[in-house]
Amino acid sequence: MVPISFVKLKELPLNYIGKVDRKKLNEIWKEKKGERNKESNSVNVADIVLDIITTRRTVRTFKNKAVEREKIEKLLLAGRMAPSGHNMQTWRFTVIEDINRINKIKTDIDKVSREKKTLFYGFQNPQALIIVSNDKRNQDGEQDSSAAIENILLMAHAMSLGACWINALYWISDEPEIREMLTELEIPHTHKVYGIIGLGYPEATPKMPVKKENVIRYIDKRSEENEN
Repeated sequence: MVPISFVKLKELPLNYIGKVDRKKLNEIWKEKKGERNKESNSVNVADIVLDIITTRRTVRTFKNKAVEREKIEKLLLAGRMAPSGHNMQTWRFTVIEDINRINKIKTDIDKVSREKKTLFYGFQNPQALIIVSNDKRNQDGEQDSSAAIENILLMAHAMSLGACWINALYWISDEPEIREMLTELEIPHTHKVYGIIGLGYPEATPKMPVKKENVIRYIDKRSEENEN
């Protein structure tokens, strides 16, 4: 639990018997509303968001613990709130919570991926899958879906869930065996799968991969002055 705002006091208000005056504290909290929004929310929320972004990592092995439906609904809301080109929102989020169905999907993907010699890194014991697909006719479908997936991954990390982004279906969506599987899941034939998200409570915390440092380049007057 991380507070998103706070009020600094030199001392706590006390009542006549020397205990903290909760009524007075509540009044102070209300009086300091503008100050809290200005000084705390604008800074601390940004720090919290950045911490979520910089500490998220891929989790592929999960515990035998179901993900609460309430949390899944929050993940889906986060996905739906992602930007969408021309506000088309032609995406679809298909949620699978049945473990037997999840294992069957994994087996089918693994089989076809091997046959087509495409990459499938897999996952171990996810408690739910979210398949993100989009209409092939939407020229921004891939970008829209990617933004939605990233929102879901970050939200999962914020709720102490593990998640992994599986790309395998991107390459084999239209293979007959896979398309049959997608049809059984009521995913339209006009849709391409841009990613699967495996979800669950992490079995272990993987190490953060080393991030490259030489990928940023400023092109402005200040960078020119620094070079001179």
